[in-house]
Amino acid sequence: MGKIFKFWMTTTLTVVSLIAAGILYVVVVVDPNDYRSEIQAQAIEQGVDLEISGGLAWRFFPKPGINISDIRFSTQSTELGEVSGRIGQASLSGDWLALLGFDIETADPMSLISGISLSNSSLRLSANDALPMEFDDIELNASQISSTGISFPASLSLTGLGGMQASVDLRASLNIADNSLSLKQIRLHLDELAISGNVDIDLSSSAVKGHLVAAAFNLKSQLETLAKRFPELTSPKMASSSAMTAVSVDSRFDIKPLGHSEALNAISLDGQKFNIDLRVDHSRNLMTFNLSGQQLRLADYLPAVASTAPRNTASNSDNAIFAPLAIPFALWQGQSQAEISLGRIELNGYAISNFYSNIFGNQRVLRVTSLNADVFDGHINAIGKLDMRSSTPSFTLQPSMNNIDLAIALSALADVQDITGSLSMNASVQGSGNGITSLLQSLDGNGQLEIIAPTYAKVNIEETFCSAAALFGGNGQGSQVWPEGTQLGDFKGKFQLGNGRLVVDPYVTSTGNLSLEGVATLHMIKEFYTVKANMVLAGMTTSSTGCSVNSRLQNRVIPFICKGRLDDQTSGNAVSCKPDGDFVKTLLKNTAFEKLGEKLLNNSDSAEGGNPLEDLLKGFLNRKLN
Repeated sequence: MGKIFKFWMTTTLTVVSLIAAGILYVVVVVDPNDYRSEIQAQAIEQGVDLEISGGLAWRFFPKPGINISDIRFSTQSTELGEVSGRIGQASLSGDWLALLGFDIETADPMSLISGISLSNSSLRLSANDALPMEFDDIELNASQISSTGISFPASLSLTGLGGMQASVDLRASLNIADNSLSLKQIRLHLDELAISGNVDIDLSSSAVKGHLVAAAFNLKSQLETLAKRFPELTSPKMASSSAMTAVSVDSRFDIKPLGHSEALNAISLDGQKFNIDLRVDHSRNLMTFNLSGQQLRLADYLPAVASTAPRNTASNSDNAIFAPLAIPFALWQGQSQAEISLGRIELNGYAISNFYSNIFGNQRVLRVTSLNADVFDGHINAIGKLDMRSSTPSFTLQPSMNNIDLAIALSALADVQDITGSLSMNASVQGSGNGITSLLQSLDGNGQLEIIAPTYAKVNIEETFCSAAALFGGNGQGSQVWPEGTQLGDFKGKFQLGNGRLVVDPYVTSTGNLSLEGVATLHMIKEFYTVKANMVLAGMTTSSTGCSVNSRLQNRVIPFICKGRLDDQTSGNAVSCKPDGDFVKTLLKNTAFEKLGEKLLNNSDSAEGGNPLEDLLKGFLNRKLN
């Protein structure tokens, strides 16, 4: 027994001595700094510009390894653009047995590494046309590393996106033989955001497949934090204080950089459910995007506008209204196709139903090939193009509307309560601008419209005509009580857009025995309108219950001018509607001459042939009245 123990001790001491001698040899003879240039040259061959400014030193306990300090690197990536960074301290650990049995010719070099740690490190990504991303305070630790598929723990923490704290813990399985890496039991925290799930990576093709779930989080708070950290970003001001405060995502994805990628996302936005199907054809650089949902309370996410404030002021009209549409272009520079289908979109005071749109995008240009929706008891459809390649976006639009209820539409959109009817319209419009004011000023286009059974509550046009007719003889208003407003016949017209104005020229309509035609102008920015109406009376009375009119005014064009503001109820400006002043002066003048002529003719003593004065007056009156 003593001999056996003596032999075991002798053998053990011999092995330890050999290991110690080997360690001593490595420490004394082999200086890792001698390989600095070779390491940097090997990195260059792999497309990485590497500089080791600090030292390299062996570490032997508790496991053999090497410590490296102050490493700087940079490289170019097709997907990420320029990648650069610094590693303050790096440590690689090996396995004693693996080191002793390592066969340079056949063994896997990864089998030498049993642990890795990085500290005091930073990383910078600068993709083409995208905001640069910087990450600091990077700490990475992985132990018990295996390259044969056995799982091992790993953790990462960093500071990025202007101070946002991120950390992740997981178990990784690396299999060099299969070129695979699996990340299981992921627990990712990004400030208040918590994500869990699993990801599988094919190292040979860079394909990524997985399932990630983001628990309910306050997106509004996250955006406000980002806006503080990045002054160039603007935190959205939304009407509802609870908007974007409860967001969750369930995402299943399969990303194949050399083929087809897809992601199926179920999103809950403040209790509203949406499905997003995202697919990418990398060979064609084409992304397709399908969004569907039953309901979207869009009013909650729009800026709140005080009810007492004017509708077109610098405070609410000079925002970059197309800015949200530009965000996807920062993420995707290729071709795109989006299909959006929503059962109901709720806005302030009204709803859009059965919304569907098909949109194509390429190089910051959006083409709307189809847009259909039911709104205001009618239907709209449109095609158009939005060009955001310059700092001032421009667009073209060809809208069509059918049977739109004006009472509902104008009340909801412009707080106008005085016009009713069923509107149908088609137009071709173009414009440019970053805000409502500049956009309205730039609008240019034309179209035609028809309003079935319109009413105008502010003025009774028949009463106005009868009041003016009373100045020229006839019973004028009579003794009847006039109803409020005017019931018009079908209104038809052609319109033009330009210089901030909507001009309907000409239009035709009628009320009773009065036919109306003329020009209507709306100053869209100041919300002031002018209506010039040429009225013609057919018959002796304006209607069956209207007033009788002097024969001089029958079948004669009587020009009226009406002026007012869309916001007259709040500003106190009344509608003015009266005959054209120049016409009134002329007609009164003619009426005076006519009465003078009749008096002269009645006092004539001539009993023969013609009377020179009579002939002169008749000729004068005929010229004036005709």
